[in-house]
Amino acid sequence: MRLTDRPENPKLPTPTATGSSSFTKPAESQQPAVADTPQTTAEQPEVAPADPKPGTPAAPTGDVPAGDSDDPRSRAIGTWQVDTAHSDVEFTIRHLMSRVRGSFTDFTATVHIPSTDFTQASVEATIQLGSLTTQNEQRDAHLRSADFFKQTEPLMTFRSTEIVQAARGRRQASADTNYTIIGDLTLNGVTREVELTSEWLGVEVDGFGTTRLGVAASTEINKRDFGVDFNVPLDGDKLLLGDRVDIDLSIQAIRG
Repeated sequence: MRLTDRPENPKLPTPTATGSSSFTKPAESQQPAVADTPQTTAEQPEVAPADPKPGTPAAPTGDVPAGDSDDPRSRAIGTWQVDTAHSDVEFTIRHLMSRVRGSFTDFTATVHIPSTDFTQASVEATIQLGSLTTQNEQRDAHLRSADFFKQTEPLMTFRSTEIVQAARGRRQASADTNYTIIGDLTLNGVTREVELTSEWLGVEVDGFGTTRLGVAASTEINKRDFGVDFNVPLDGDKLLLGDRVDIDLSIQAIRG
């Protein structure tokens, strides 16, 4: 019988005449069983990672645009909608010896940038001609009339057809930010190709966490090319208005 099977109060076997017994007495020097001694080497506690040094930028979180993360232009990848509250579409035309400046307040534009190669981008824009203003009500009413814009065509539209890298611009030291945007401008039912000198001003996050794309662009057109023939003859074969119209765009766009 095994010791572990021993009854709680066993009866000792009866000794034989010779004094022998079937029960074996344990040796006096035998020590009781001792539980396994735990290892003396304590486990090393987990060490928390050290706090970053002051000024160390935090690891980026959230979605990361496709492209080379080391190229700041990768932040521009995507589709953008113009923010009219922080954008301007302005024009200037000569009037006698001075220049009249005006703007359009109602416009939309979409910029699609599929990669860090900005020559693959595209631009579409629509301007409501009725939103024209030169800060003079009498003059504005005349400019909105049929002398300048056909009432059946109250829109001016632009669609890019090609974008090419250009020489260095006025604001940036690198030619990598300057591009010529070539496209079709439609006004008064007439479509003509125009070229805009543009400059990419970067991508920034404003104080409210909104990511914004900045672009500046400019071009010039001849108003007669688009059916705007109104003028007043003056002495000496001079005209009241110039034919050249300068257009300047200051654009902020948000992801759309």
